[in-house]
Amino acid sequence: MFIIFIKRYVKTPIFALALLSTITIYFLYMQLDLNFSENLKTGVYLANNSVVENNFADKLINKSSYFKYKKYEDLENMKNDIKNGKITYGFSVDLTKKDKPFTIYGSDGKFSEIAKEDFYSTYFEIISYDYTREMLNLSDDKYVKMYEKELPRTFKFEYDMSETGKIFPIKEVMSFLLYVLSLLVCYDYLNLESKSEFFSTFKGRKLKNMFLFESILVNAVIYAILLIMTGIFTPVYFFIYNITLYLSSCIIIELFSKKNYLYFMPIIIMLAMLSIFISKFESAKFSFIFLNNVYIATYANNIIPIITYMFVLSTVYLLIGKLKKYRI
Repeated sequence: MFIIFIKRYVKTPIFALALLSTITIYFLYMQLDLNFSENLKTGVYLANNSVVENNFADKLINKSSYFKYKKYEDLENMKNDIKNGKITYGFSVDLTKKDKPFTIYGSDGKFSEIAKEDFYSTYFEIISYDYTREMLNLSDDKYVKMYEKELPRTFKFEYDMSETGKIFPIKEVMSFLLYVLSLLVCYDYLNLESKSEFFSTFKGRKLKNMFLFESILVNAVIYAILLIMTGIFTPVYFFIYNITLYLSSCIIIELFSKKNYLYFMPIIIMLAMLSIFISKFESAKFSFIFLNNVYIATYANNIIPIITYMFVLSTVYLLIGKLKKYRI
């Protein structure tokens, strides 16, 4: 019977939705990296076009930065490109002005301070190079050798790469869609129950939990493959999450008829979606009412909510079973 249920589920629109959503999420994950932002385009105009200023501009253009620098030969062209939105900022460079060598053009001040630091550090690099080389009377080759020798003695940055990589809300999207699919599986059962007497028979009552289990299992396998491919699969937490989905589904089909569930399901889906955003606020503890947020919390090594949720659901389900058994 288990195989028959699986064959039936594979032919339903819910399975097609699960498969399509998995492929779509994986495609978006591979194509989009929310950690990457296109470099802010910044113009550089050299007032004197001297050797030092050209060296300064070349260092900026070749620098790894938030900004992508473009050299302009005409100041008015750079101003026009700022007005037309082709570049975000423009800098006029005049190194003969020791007190104010840079003039900033642009209306957006969001990243201008970062751009200033880019200019200051590059300017300091050029000035210190010329000053040190002339003071010590060094050739370019000797300066480079001394620079490379002394560099290890200066401070260095230590990078913690544990949280780097693609930034994409795959955990949030995946947990939400699995929750929605479990709700759709409940509707599939209630719809079938309203059209057939099978689940009213003795055998049918024994198999209704299997009906839910195989559907949730198929969805879990599909999404487990997705998580493995994206490298964020945690088997224990994922297993517990699907057990809670199964328990939640068992409770739903015991409490609702098809007619009542048609009103209940859309409201729950909308609230679950809204709860993802609410959960970002530290004070919004009530967002843990929804299973998808409970599962997301496990990625922060907070397993208590999902264990508590599973315990509560198990207790409620057993209580419903006792009440039905004794017809209370």
